[in-house]
Amino acid sequence: MKSVFGFDITEDKHSEKTYSELFLTKTPSEGTSKELDERVENLENTTDNAKLHPALGLLKWVGLLWALIVLNGLLDSEVGFEQAMRNAPLLIIGGIIAGVTSAILFVVGKIKKDRVYEKEDADGKLEMIEVSAKRAFAELEVPENAITTDIMLFRFVVKDGVCKAKESGLSATPYLNHEMRAYLKDYNLCLADVGGVYSFPLESLKRITTVKKRIILPEWNKEEAYNKGIYKQYKISSNQYGVSLKPYYILELEKDGEEYGIYFPSYELPVFESLTLLHPEEEEK
Repeated sequence: MKSVFGFDITEDKHSEKTYSELFLTKTPSEGTSKELDERVENLENTTDNAKLHPALGLLKWVGLLWALIVLNGLLDSEVGFEQAMRNAPLLIIGGIIAGVTSAILFVVGKIKKDRVYEKEDADGKLEMIEVSAKRAFAELEVPENAITTDIMLFRFVVKDGVCKAKESGLSATPYLNHEMRAYLKDYNLCLADVGGVYSFPLESLKRITTVKKRIILPEWNKEEAYNKGIYKQYKISSNQYGVSLKPYYILELEKDGEEYGIYFPSYELPVFESLTLLHPEEEEK
């Protein structure tokens, strides 16, 4: 099985090959797509300008790590601070300097970010992106009552018919949660983003498979907190890498004799159950 919205790196680890185009049924106009791309690039340039120099950014995190290591050592040690200073003064002083330096760089980074965002009108640029996105969805004829839902994107390899996610570089998780609009039209499950509409005939949908594996998603896209309201039941936790949850699900489907999967996190199950009338099955061992 292959992920519809993932990137198949089975034959080439640098590949951007995706199977989503097999299901692409509608795209926005060339003008709208170009306008949106230019506005996104403009905001990305502002974001890059707001960052500290890479060397200072690295120093900030290295300093924090060093300070935390020293602090952890002091907390675990049976000797007091004064004795620790006598035993390893350079290490302790170095940790203090590293911690202070890191704190200063965090403050400097925040000040620079705020100043650049204000100077280059980051909020205004974001509003213009939203305008272009609304135009794209209008051209795609995405209904107003379409449900915003998270779809999991990831790089993967296929081994013995199984799709296995692969981490990229120094990333703590191979997964990204990408927002799409979900709705039904002409006996199709439709998933849309600003790039186009992807249509999946209801008759091609086979099952929803439960994968009892804990994963981390780097972002939380919902307005309501992950541990509040309707999301509290999913027992989602948070750490320095994002939100952690278990299980996730695969909506399995077939096209031209090939098996594909749409991967989504636990909290989106009600959306897919209501649209497909399918219910989760246990993953086969």
